[in-house]
Amino acid sequence: MIMFSTEFPVESSNTIEQLYRIAEDWISGSPHTSLEVSEISISDTDEHWVLSNSDESVRSIQYRGEFVQATSLKYIKKSGGLEWVSTITMSVSQESAWVGIRVSCESFLPSSRLPPAKKPIIAELLLEKLSVGKDGPLHLLSKPHYLDDIEIPKAGNILSGKSACYLPVVYISANYDGRYAVDCEQIAIELAGMAHVLVEPNRHFSNRLRSEVDSQNVYGGSIGIYWPLGSGRRSVFHISGYDSPKDLKNAICNELRTALVNRRSRSDCTWSSVQEKVSKKRLDHLRNSGSEDLKQFIEEFDQENEAARSKLKEAELEIVRLQNEVYSLECRVLPSENTGVMASLGVSFGNEQELYPGEFACVLVESCSSQLHNSTEDSRRKHLLQAVADDNQAANNKVKREEIKEILRNYTKMSPTIRKQLQAFGFAITEDGRHFKLVYADDDRYTFILPKSGSDHRGGLNAAGDIARLLF
Repeated sequence: MIMFSTEFPVESSNTIEQLYRIAEDWISGSPHTSLEVSEISISDTDEHWVLSNSDESVRSIQYRGEFVQATSLKYIKKSGGLEWVSTITMSVSQESAWVGIRVSCESFLPSSRLPPAKKPIIAELLLEKLSVGKDGPLHLLSKPHYLDDIEIPKAGNILSGKSACYLPVVYISANYDGRYAVDCEQIAIELAGMAHVLVEPNRHFSNRLRSEVDSQNVYGGSIGIYWPLGSGRRSVFHISGYDSPKDLKNAICNELRTALVNRRSRSDCTWSSVQEKVSKKRLDHLRNSGSEDLKQFIEEFDQENEAARSKLKEAELEIVRLQNEVYSLECRVLPSENTGVMASLGVSFGNEQELYPGEFACVLVESCSSQLHNSTEDSRRKHLLQAVADDNQAANNKVKREEIKEILRNYTKMSPTIRKQLQAFGFAITEDGRHFKLVYADDDRYTFILPKSGSDHRGGLNAAGDIARLLF
C-alpha cells in the first residue's frame, strides 16, 4: 500500500552525488537500521549498486547522459511484520530538475496492522539540503506565500489553474475579522514539498478576487485546495466543521496526502524511468559495437519499443485532454458546501457570493416554506414545497437572527466585548462622527449605524431587528 507520494522541483545545479550523501545520512542516522554505517557508501560511478542483509537493502541505479542525469534509490526495510519500501528519484536536465519520493508499506503477517501515513523524514532532509526550485510563479517554500493587495491577477491565475504550477495550492482566506482558521506557518511546514500555501491579506482582497476567478475562490475564513488542470478534486474546509484549528489542519493535510498517493507520478520521477534510460544506453552501446549476432534482435526490439512508446504517447495526450475537460466542468460549479445541490437543480445566483456558508440553501428553503400557504391544496407544487421544507433544515438564518439580538440586547455603548462579538459575527466597525458604521462581510450594500451612546435600552434590539430583517 502506498503511504506517501510527492514530487517537487529543485535547481538544476543539484547533483546525483548530493542525493546519495543525503540518503546515506538518512539511513545511517536511523535508530532502526542494522546496516553497518561504514558500508553505507553509495557508489557514484556504478550504474547499479546494492547493499543488503537479511532485513534491509539499499540499491541504486543511475544514468548519466549528455543532456540528462537521473538516479533512483530504493531503501527496503523489514520490521515487525511490515516491509517498507522508500524510493527516491531525481532527474536533472538543463531545463528543469525534479525529485520524487514514494513510500509504500506491506504486511507479510496476518496480525500486522499498517501504521498511519505520515510525511517521511527523507522528505524533510531533501528539502533542507537540496537547492529547491520554482514551480510556475511560486518558489518551493516551507513557509506560506503571503499575498500582497496588488497580487489579484497572480492569485487569479493560480486558482484558475493557469499558472503552470504542478503542486496543488492550499488557499487560506481571511475571516471577517482579518484572522485565519489555521496556523498558516505550521501548515506550510507540514505541507512543504507537497503543496504551496497561499494566504490572502484581508477580506476585501477576497471580494476583488471573486470577479477574477468567476467566484471560484473560497472566502470568509474557508480554506480550499486547488489542483492544476483539474488533476484532483478541489476541496473546501470550514472551521465550523471541526472541533479545533488543529483538527482542521490535520484534515487538510490528510486530504492532500491521500490525493497525492492516488495521483499519477511524473514520468521522470520513477525507478522504471531511470531503468529505461540505462537499458536504452546499453542497447545503443551494443548497436554501435557492430555485433551481427545482436543486430536482428535489436531491430525487432526497437520496433516493439517504438510501438509501445507511440501508444503511451497517445494515452498521455488523452489523459491531458480529459484533465482539461474535467477542469472545465469543475469550473462551472462554485466550491461551496451547497453547490452540488444548486448545480443539479440548475440554480444560479449570478455574481452573488455567499456571505456565510449555507446562505443560498437557507434562502431557498425558507422561501419554499413561506410559499406553502399560497399553494393550491393537494397540488404538485405544494407537495414539492412541503418536501423541501420538511427534509431540509434551514436553521442557520434563525440562529443568526437570535445571535445578533443577543449581542445587541442591552447595547448602550460600544464596549470591547460587543465590538469583538460583532467583528466575529462578520462586521467591520468604523467611527462615523457620532455613530459607529457597521459593514457586513465587507459588502457596502449592507451598512448599518449604531449610536456611540444610546439612552433607550430597546435601541440595541431595534438595531438588531433592522439587521436581521435585511440580512437574514
